Amino acid sequence: MDSVSKQHIISGVIGGITALALAFVVRKAMWARRRGHCKRVQPAVITMESERMPAAIGPYTKGKIVQLPDGSRFAYSSGQLGLDPATNRLISDSVEEQAEQVIKNLKALAEDNDMTLENTVKNVVYLTDMADFPKVNEVYKRYYVNDYPARTCIAIKQLPLGGLVEIESVFFKPSAQKHPKGH
Repeated sequence: MDSVSKQHIISGVIGGITALALAFVVRKAMWARRRGHCKRVQPAVITMESERMPAAIGPYTKGKIVQLPDGSRFAYSSGQLGLDPATNRLISDSVEEQAEQVIKNLKALAEDNDMTLENTVKNVVYLTDMADFPKVNEVYKRYYVNDYPARTCIAIKQLPLGGLVEIESVFFKPSAQKHPKGH
Protein backbone atom coordinates (compact mmCIF):
# COMPACT_ATOMS: atom_id res chain seq x y z
CA MET A 1 0.00 0.00 0.00
CA ASP A 2 1.54 3.37 -0.93
CA SER A 3 1.65 6.36 1.46
CA VAL A 4 -1.27 8.17 -0.16
CA SER A 5 -3.54 5.16 0.39
CA LYS A 6 -2.52 4.99 4.06
CA GLN A 7 -3.31 8.69 4.45
CA HIS A 8 -6.73 8.17 2.92
CA ILE A 9 -7.37 5.33 5.36
CA ILE A 10 -6.27 7.45 8.33
CA SER A 11 -8.47 10.36 7.19
CA GLY A 12 -11.38 7.95 6.71
CA VAL A 13 -10.93 6.54 10.20
CA ILE A 14 -10.85 10.04 11.74
CA GLY A 15 -13.95 11.02 9.77
CA GLY A 16 -15.69 7.79 10.78
CA ILE A 17 -14.92 8.34 14.46
CA THR A 18 -16.26 11.90 14.26
CA ALA A 19 -19.44 10.67 12.54
CA LEU A 20 -19.92 7.98 15.20
CA ALA A 21 -19.49 10.55 17.99
CA LEU A 22 -22.05 12.82 16.36
CA ALA A 23 -24.47 9.92 15.89
CA PHE A 24 -24.02 8.94 19.56
CA VAL A 25 -24.82 12.49 20.75
CA VAL A 26 -27.91 12.74 18.56
CA ARG A 27 -29.13 9.26 19.54
CA LYS A 28 -28.62 10.02 23.25
CA ALA A 29 -30.65 13.21 22.85
CA MET A 30 -33.42 11.30 21.07
CA TRP A 31 -33.53 8.62 23.81
CA ALA A 32 -33.73 11.33 26.49
CA ARG A 33 -36.65 12.89 24.61
CA ARG A 34 -38.44 9.54 24.38
CA ARG A 35 -38.06 9.03 28.12
CA GLY A 36 -39.52 12.48 28.72
CA HIS A 37 -36.31 13.97 30.15
CA CYS A 38 -36.29 16.91 27.79
CA LYS A 39 -38.60 18.94 25.66
CA ARG A 40 -39.82 17.39 22.44
CA VAL A 41 -37.44 19.36 20.29
CA GLN A 42 -35.25 17.74 17.68
CA PRO A 43 -31.55 18.61 17.55
CA ALA A 44 -30.92 21.18 14.85
CA VAL A 45 -27.98 21.25 12.46
CA ILE A 46 -26.85 24.78 11.65
CA THR A 47 -24.23 25.86 9.11
CA MET A 48 -21.46 27.94 10.67
CA GLU A 49 -20.83 31.30 9.02
CA SER A 50 -18.07 33.88 9.36
CA GLU A 51 -17.26 36.88 7.20
CA ARG A 52 -13.86 37.14 8.94
CA MET A 53 -12.58 33.86 7.47
CA PRO A 54 -11.34 32.93 4.02
CA ALA A 55 -13.86 31.48 1.61
CA ALA A 56 -14.03 27.71 1.25
CA ILE A 57 -11.76 26.40 -1.53
CA GLY A 58 -14.08 23.52 -2.34
CA PRO A 59 -17.63 22.22 -1.93
CA TYR A 60 -17.86 22.36 1.88
CA THR A 61 -18.98 24.69 4.65
CA LYS A 62 -16.80 26.34 7.26
CA GLY A 63 -18.43 24.12 9.85
CA LYS A 64 -21.63 22.69 11.31
CA ILE A 65 -23.27 23.16 14.71
CA VAL A 66 -25.47 20.52 16.31
CA GLN A 67 -27.84 22.41 18.61
CA LEU A 68 -29.13 19.99 21.24
CA PRO A 69 -32.59 20.31 22.78
CA ASP A 70 -31.17 21.62 26.07
CA GLY A 71 -29.39 24.47 24.27
CA SER A 72 -25.94 22.86 24.35
CA ARG A 73 -24.01 23.01 21.10
CA PHE A 74 -21.40 20.81 19.44
CA ALA A 75 -19.64 22.44 16.50
CA TYR A 76 -17.36 20.83 13.93
CA SER A 77 -15.11 23.02 11.79
CA SER A 78 -13.82 22.06 8.40
CA GLY A 79 -10.04 21.88 8.20
CA GLN A 80 -8.54 25.35 8.05
CA LEU A 81 -5.36 26.37 6.25
CA GLY A 82 -3.31 29.50 6.97
CA LEU A 83 -5.22 31.53 4.40
CA ASP A 84 -5.47 35.30 4.64
CA PRO A 85 -9.21 36.13 4.69
CA ALA A 86 -8.66 39.20 2.47
CA THR A 87 -6.80 37.40 -0.33
CA ASN A 88 -7.75 33.73 0.17
CA ARG A 89 -4.03 32.92 -0.28
CA LEU A 90 -1.53 31.42 2.16
CA ILE A 91 -0.32 34.10 4.57
CA SER A 92 3.35 33.14 3.95
CA ASP A 93 5.70 30.21 3.44
CA SER A 94 6.43 30.09 7.19
CA VAL A 95 4.82 27.23 9.14
CA GLU A 96 4.64 29.48 12.24
CA GLU A 97 2.79 32.24 10.37
CA GLN A 98 0.47 29.71 8.71
CA ALA A 99 -0.28 28.08 12.09
CA GLU A 100 -1.03 31.47 13.63
CA GLN A 101 -3.39 32.35 10.75
CA VAL A 102 -5.14 28.97 11.02
CA ILE A 103 -5.84 29.59 14.71
CA LYS A 104 -6.95 33.18 14.03
CA ASN A 105 -9.39 31.81 11.43
CA LEU A 106 -10.73 29.20 13.89
CA LYS A 107 -11.05 31.91 16.56
CA ALA A 108 -13.09 34.07 14.16
CA LEU A 109 -15.30 31.10 13.30
CA ALA A 110 -15.89 30.33 16.97
CA GLU A 111 -16.60 33.96 17.91
CA ASP A 112 -18.91 34.55 14.95
CA ASN A 113 -20.94 31.55 16.11
CA ASP A 114 -21.25 32.52 19.81
CA MET A 115 -18.27 30.49 21.07
CA THR A 116 -14.60 31.01 21.92
CA LEU A 117 -11.40 29.01 21.53
CA GLU A 118 -11.97 27.96 25.16
CA ASN A 119 -14.94 25.93 23.86
CA THR A 120 -12.52 23.79 21.80
CA VAL A 121 -12.59 20.19 23.03
CA LYS A 122 -10.56 18.57 20.23
CA ASN A 123 -8.21 19.62 17.44
CA VAL A 124 -6.78 17.52 14.65
CA VAL A 125 -3.55 19.02 13.30
CA TYR A 126 -2.17 17.98 9.92
CA LEU A 127 1.49 18.77 9.14
CA THR A 128 3.39 18.15 5.93
CA ASP A 129 6.60 17.79 7.95
CA MET A 130 6.62 16.40 11.50
CA ALA A 131 9.85 18.39 12.08
CA ASP A 132 7.52 21.44 12.26
CA PHE A 133 5.76 19.99 15.33
CA PRO A 134 7.73 22.10 17.90
CA LYS A 135 7.24 25.31 15.86
CA VAL A 136 3.49 24.77 15.61
CA ASN A 137 3.33 23.94 19.34
CA GLU A 138 4.89 27.31 20.21
CA VAL A 139 2.17 29.13 18.26
CA TYR A 140 -0.53 26.80 19.61
CA LYS A 141 0.43 27.53 23.24
CA ARG A 142 -0.17 31.28 22.71
CA TYR A 143 -3.84 30.67 21.87
CA TYR A 144 -4.75 27.64 23.99
CA VAL A 145 -3.49 28.71 27.41
CA ASN A 146 -5.60 27.27 30.21
CA ASP A 147 -7.00 23.81 29.70
CA TYR A 148 -5.61 22.43 26.44
CA PRO A 149 -8.08 20.67 24.12
CA ALA A 150 -7.53 17.04 23.23
CA ARG A 151 -5.41 16.86 20.10
CA THR A 152 -4.18 14.55 17.38
CA CYS A 153 -1.28 15.50 15.11
CA ILE A 154 -0.74 13.67 11.84
CA ALA A 155 2.00 14.07 9.24
CA ILE A 156 0.68 13.82 5.71
CA LYS A 157 2.22 14.04 2.25
CA GLN A 158 0.64 17.34 1.19
CA LEU A 159 -2.14 19.83 1.90
CA PRO A 160 -4.29 21.90 -0.47
CA LEU A 161 -2.69 25.02 -1.98
CA GLY A 162 0.73 23.92 -0.69
CA GLY A 163 -0.18 24.59 2.93
CA LEU A 164 2.17 23.39 5.66
CA VAL A 165 -0.41 23.04 8.47
CA GLU A 166 -4.16 22.48 8.65
CA ILE A 167 -6.32 22.27 11.78
CA GLU A 168 -9.90 21.12 12.24
CA SER A 169 -11.69 21.71 15.54
CA VAL A 170 -14.56 20.32 17.58
CA PHE A 171 -16.21 22.82 19.92
CA PHE A 172 -18.69 22.27 22.74
CA LYS A 173 -20.68 25.02 24.42
CA PRO A 174 -22.87 23.85 27.29
CA SER A 175 -26.36 25.16 27.76
CA ALA A 176 -26.63 28.49 29.56
CA GLN A 177 -29.70 27.29 31.45
CA LYS A 178 -29.32 26.45 35.11
CA HIS A 179 -30.32 22.95 36.13
CA PRO A 180 -31.76 22.14 39.53
CA LYS A 181 -29.46 20.28 41.93
CA GLY A 182 -29.21 16.59 41.15
CA HIS A 183 -29.97 17.02 37.40
